[in-house]
Amino acid sequence: NDRYWVGPLSNISFSFISVVFMFGSFIIYNKKCQTNKLSNIPEAKWIVAMAVYYILVTLVAIDPALHRTYLASYLKLLLIMYIAFRVIDTRQKLEYALLVYILGSAYIGYEAFSAGRNDVGRIGNIGTVDAPGENSIAASMIPAIPLLLYFIWLKPLKIKLILAVLAVFIINGMILINSRGAMIGAGAGTCYFFFYMIFSRFKLPKQRLMVIVLSSLMVITVIRFADDLFLDRMDSIESEAEVDENADGEGRMNFWLKTFDMLEDHPLGMGIWGYQLVSPQYLSTTQLNAAKSEGLSLRAVHSMWFQGLSELGWIGFSFFILLLISMYRRMKLTIKDALNKKDLEVYYLIIALQASMLCFMGAGSFIDAFRLEVFYWLILFIICACNLSLNNSPSDIKNSLTIKRKR
Repeated sequence: NDRYWVGPLSNISFSFISVVFMFGSFIIYNKKCQTNKLSNIPEAKWIVAMAVYYILVTLVAIDPALHRTYLASYLKLLLIMYIAFRVIDTRQKLEYALLVYILGSAYIGYEAFSAGRNDVGRIGNIGTVDAPGENSIAASMIPAIPLLLYFIWLKPLKIKLILAVLAVFIINGMILINSRGAMIGAGAGTCYFFFYMIFSRFKLPKQRLMVIVLSSLMVITVIRFADDLFLDRMDSIESEAEVDENADGEGRMNFWLKTFDMLEDHPLGMGIWGYQLVSPQYLSTTQLNAAKSEGLSLRAVHSMWFQGLSELGWIGFSFFILLLISMYRRMKLTIKDALNKKDLEVYYLIIALQASMLCFMGAGSFIDAFRLEVFYWLILFIICACNLSLNNSPSDIKNSLTIKRKR
């Protein structure tokens, strides 16, 4: 309702209608969507374990009613991701999904350009339902950058030009939003992708030349749109990341470390919003006064890692770590398989997806991003890419990979 274009729209649930059509289409074409099955992916058991544990945490949550409200949204997200997993059953469909995600990120960049900065030098009211703040929407946008580099590199000229325009909107939007954590994530993911393009033994024709072209265009774009406000905010990254030696420090890492104190009293997890609700009991007076000066009575942990740990406790968070380990192993197997088949496009697609995940995790390390939708989209994209590639493997390769996993 905060959007300028809401006036002429009917007051109906567009999201609900979209999902109903999606479910209906899936039921009709279910028999044709047999390539991706949960039984084929080792990550499924850890995702299900996390979901079950989130449900069990209701019994020990600080605020069970509030936990159930957010839990319902989380379970709906997983259900929709399952349908998407079943539907994205070809490499072409996966590329369509990635390109539409890039388009959505560019649209957010356009909204940032249209709205402009407010009186405190930030941009508000351009985020999505699950990421309404400037930092969270920036974290949702930046994983598109390595994917943009991948597609601009490998797609035909007409597609390159369209994607180049989208890249300008995304980069300009990132500069306008002024999120320090997002810029850290973007830098880490971009460098990771370029590192493989430069130093990998497996290269496509004129690959290093393309690195020079892409990196030069990115630098030129940043220089063109960067202003003094953006540069000043980026200069403050180092001071923000420092840990105060004073016990009453306000640095983010002080909030992170308090999670361990909380878990001594709540080892099974505190549920969604648990950290915020108990923060007055564990944080210092200085930290709480800093929150009050911002018009807040509670403090968030400001890190997806410690957010997940505080919500799920040691047991539930271990399922998340095992999910990441399982994904990493599958990506290694997919890379090995792609190189055996000399399919360098798949090889670099996996590298681009790894870089995108690194972008998100870099930004998410400084905000509460554990349940942001784009994080689960990235998990979905990685699982689909690996599953589709390995399903096309010769039987002897698949058997050897299965034996290796069993050992």
